[in-house]
Amino acid sequence: MFKTFQLLKGLSAQHIEAIEQSCTIRRYTSGEFLVHEGDLTSDIYFLTAGDVLLSKAMPETNSHVDFKEMSAGQTFGEMAFMDGSPRSCSVKAIGEVEAYCLSKQALLERADEADDIVEQLQIMIQYQVNEYLRHLSDRHTATLYKRIQELEAEEEKLKKQVRELKIEIDEAKFRKDVNKIVDSDFFQDLTEKAQALRQNNQARR
Repeated sequence: MFKTFQLLKGLSAQHIEAIEQSCTIRRYTSGEFLVHEGDLTSDIYFLTAGDVLLSKAMPETNSHVDFKEMSAGQTFGEMAFMDGSPRSCSVKAIGEVEAYCLSKQALLERADEADDIVEQLQIMIQYQVNEYLRHLSDRHTATLYKRIQELEAEEEKLKKQVRELKIEIDEAKFRKDVNKIVDSDFFQDLTEKAQALRQNNQARR
């Protein structure tokens, strides 16, 4: 069963068996918290049944934000196991949950070659962290590139609207100038003279 966990890829069958035997099996009911944000526990949780919901406290609004679900076959708590840091989020059971919990102390007490196993786990945890950070970087780069394209499209759209508006303004100005000329005394006098000239030409014929 433990061979399917990504965290344990690369470890020998003997070491995986030692980890499994060092774990404590815990079961949780729906809505029960496996860990709370800020807890100073350092176990790694290997989810073997059920789903859990991860949430983060938002002090400014006095609320919690759910941001991720995890299911059987996944692990959490690696950073606390590695450096003893407080839990960065809360984890709550969705339905019935079973987890194998591994503490560093239990591993050191029960397993032969425990130091070697801990070292290999830390290498795998660091690798997973690096992969996650790389994934975030790639995703943010893709998001940034997409946003740049959207901004460029918006800029082109605005330029087109400005050009169209300028044409409309130019046409309106032209019509205003024409009307101004047509309504002027000079143009009216010129029109009257032209009409009189046409009438004289017709009378001569």
